[in-house]
Amino acid sequence: MKKLFSASVSFFQKLTIALFLIGFVLGGMLGNILESALYAPVLSLFQNTVKKLPSLDINRNDVFLFCFQENLKCYLLLVFFSMTNAWRCYYFIFLLYSGLCYGLLFTFCTLLNGLGGIPQFLCFLLPQAILSIPLFLILLKKLEAFHTSWFLPENNTGSGFLHQKKRVLLIRQFPLFLVFILLLLVSSLLEGYLNLPLIQYFNFGL
Repeated sequence: MKKLFSASVSFFQKLTIALFLIGFVLGGMLGNILESALYAPVLSLFQNTVKKLPSLDINRNDVFLFCFQENLKCYLLLVFFSMTNAWRCYYFIFLLYSGLCYGLLFTFCTLLNGLGGIPQFLCFLLPQAILSIPLFLILLKKLEAFHTSWFLPENNTGSGFLHQKKRVLLIRQFPLFLVFILLLLVSSLLEGYLNLPLIQYFNFGL
């Protein structure tokens, strides 16, 4: 496992994208397999909700706050696990689960509208994905490097839960952590104030 993650940065980025795509394909396969059973009632609920979106008076502040809360929770969990031995396991699970969710969403859209579901799927992602996708790719790469430094032998000598070397390492990363939170805030603003009108307009035109 260590040899796998000690490869080049480009390999790590390719691995990240590959894991997400594997989850995406699994989500699409699961959606099609369960379409006629457990999936059907959920599909119907999704369809009815999408049709009602143009007429719903949704508070964009609430959407923004919810998106930011979810993004922040996801981010803090990634940071937390990067400081534990379970980081690589969580990294795999996070990417596979994220891909699975988006794969299910893509399947929902295409089952409802055929090829027309592809632009509908993109509407659910834009414009926030333009920022959030590269942001999380950079974040995962930075956290992998942080995890490696956190568990260097020279940083794990001494007593105490968080000794001096680790405290210094954490303090050095703190400005970067704040920048990521700020960018997540911007991404959530895009999702709350621009993505919702885009979805409503797109589905009104169907």
